[in-house]
Amino acid sequence: MGKPDFTLSGLYGDGYVFKDGSTVVFYFGANELVYDIKKSDEPRKPASLHTSKTGLTLNIG
Repeated sequence: MGKPDFTLSGLYGDGYVFKDGSTVVFYFGANELVYDIKKSDEPRKPASLHTSKTGLTLNIG
């Protein structure tokens, strides 16, 4: 499948986006083995930018 299109924040996982916009995410456990796979037929929403109270831009997605 090649290099992932996105990675997860807070969890170990790699995500791929298909031409039709659907996604699949592979979740990895502590032993680096895949423990779950989730597929979504809905197009992935792009990450949005938010400004925190300190003025730093955060990428939340």
